[in-house]
Amino acid sequence: MLSVVFYYVAPSRRRVAERNLELCFPELSEFEREQLLKANFYSTAMAVFESGMAWFWPRARIQGLVQVEGLEILREHQATGQGAIILSLHFTTLEIWGATFSSNVDKLDMTYRPHRNKVYDYLQHRARGRADSSDVVAAGDVRSMVKKLKQGRFVAYFPDQDYGKNHSVFAPFFGVQAATVTAMARMAKMAKVPVIPVMCARKPGIEGYKAWVMPAWENYPSADDVENATYLNAHVEKCVRMQPDQYLWVHRRFKTRPEGEGDLYRKTDR
Repeated sequence: MLSVVFYYVAPSRRRVAERNLELCFPELSEFEREQLLKANFYSTAMAVFESGMAWFWPRARIQGLVQVEGLEILREHQATGQGAIILSLHFTTLEIWGATFSSNVDKLDMTYRPHRNKVYDYLQHRARGRADSSDVVAAGDVRSMVKKLKQGRFVAYFPDQDYGKNHSVFAPFFGVQAATVTAMARMAKMAKVPVIPVMCARKPGIEGYKAWVMPAWENYPSADDVENATYLNAHVEKCVRMQPDQYLWVHRRFKTRPEGEGDLYRKTDR
């Protein structure tokens, strides 16, 4: 029911998501994209309830719902004493994965962006630092993140949104040029740590969730910012194609355009 409410009372967000799907999945028919859009709004509505679960439920109760694979990759790396960037993406299951991994992995620091709503901001900050060994760091505070990485800590980082032209380069995402941050590559280079991707997806029906850790990236970063950004976006695209209905499509991923290129969301202004 909440998904239906979101779908009809948030027309600007719906049009943004609709436009993103049009740009990223031109091979789908209009009907297929409409079905994907509705499934995505259901997933977005589920995220509201899941945030409450992740923020207030006992962690043991959440872990009982999540099938986790590949934790040994993180634990074996942590045993070396070296830090790592945990590459995380903006799926609607974001809060569930955060609660899951921060409970299973020591010294995993979560990032967050301050929210204009003070109550929401307080709850989000408090929730992401719930685990005894976890800390919270502002998403744009690269200096603090590098310091933590050099101390042998893990830092969760979400580089898959449009943060403007500053500190970004353009690289293809689903065949469309997208402003892509260079901070992750810079942090990996400065702290001399690997990037280890993780993902979390909602299972069908009420079967719970699956979270998994992927092998650390090899030969990353290179000396070329565009090459690094292209590699990152290819990874994001691969993950999105696994579960396209659960990605955060309401974000204007293609808001920043290359010089001379028009606004791709000209009919979706808030």
